[in-house]
Amino acid sequence: MEGGAIPVDATCAVTPATVKPLMPALAWTGVPAGTKSFVLTFIDNTRLTTSVAQASHYAMYNIPADVTSIAKGLPAGSPPAGIANLVGSTQKGALSAAYLGPCPNNSGTMADTYAFTLYALSQDKLPGNPTDVNGIVTAAKAANPLGTAILTGTSDAKGSLR
Repeated sequence: MEGGAIPVDATCAVTPATVKPLMPALAWTGVPAGTKSFVLTFIDNTRLTTSVAQASHYAMYNIPADVTSIAKGLPAGSPPAGIANLVGSTQKGALSAAYLGPCPNNSGTMADTYAFTLYALSQDKLPGNPTDVNGIVTAAKAANPLGTAILTGTSDAKGSLR
């Protein structure tokens, strides 16, 4: 829900040594005419003011235009392992080719605000060759998106990201 708490299983609060945060399920409608691909990003808006590197959690690009949802627990890999409709897409996380969930309280007590942003592009592929999440955000914005959708949420999870 817009502005709500990000589910605990999507955060670092569930990351003992072997468990990773699960990408939450996302779905969208109202795709702009002419859309040929999507870019999805996940950014910590609270940290964005102090550290772009720490704020840039996750991105996936070259998502085909006929995809209108991402299932909960999207597997790692580029393309995501075993997901037929995402063949050709690329995932980049801050630590690996996978979703990296919120973890604002490695050393604090505040809740951070995060944003999933979906960019609708008129190109089949994201222009350029971005190597990190911040580069993907920059390339998506520079591609003059046909439209964007933003879903924000908060997290005060405590844990560690591995």
